[in-house]
Amino acid sequence: MDEDEIREDLPDISEVDYYDINEPPTLTEEEVEYLFEEYLENEFKDIREFFKKKGSMQLLALAKHRQFSEILSEIDISRPTLAKRLDEAQDMELLQDRRITKDGKRVTIYEFTKKSRSILHFMDVCGFIRTFERYREVKRTLKLHQIRFEQFISDDQRLANLLLDMDDEAIQEIKEDYRQNKDSESS
Repeated sequence: MDEDEIREDLPDISEVDYYDINEPPTLTEEEVEYLFEEYLENEFKDIREFFKKKGSMQLLALAKHRQFSEILSEIDISRPTLAKRLDEAQDMELLQDRRITKDGKRVTIYEFTKKSRSILHFMDVCGFIRTFERYREVKRTLKLHQIRFEQFISDDQRLANLLLDMDDEAIQEIKEDYRQNKDSESS
């Protein structure tokens, strides 16, 4: 399924009722325009650009009370990219870091800010959070199946039987050949 087909299946963002996400707006359209032009234009642009970058949405969905290594193990981006996304998210006040003691060690965890909570809520209403959680579960399940398969084929006997696909004639030929070789070795 290509991106255009996916977009056709998604509801238009205007179909998501603003009131399902937030309280009724307290600023008029003109006040919002003034606020945007005078104070927030760069911030809006930065946030829009941030969410276009690889791993940014997943990072925000994962970050709550997690350490760098915990986030890295759950996200499909490199260590340097994750470090950069965390810095960017902190610069935009979407995440904040906090030092805590965990298992007797001082560690840094990441937490949501007031600004990120409203974005996360909208991501949840749009279905991103649930879909991302399902993706993570499928990814874990796929990894388990891959490990099981690799264990299965690492056993020579299982692999040989699998490759022969229970072909009785081939199995009989192998057994006969084995017996003949064994008999010739003993003589």
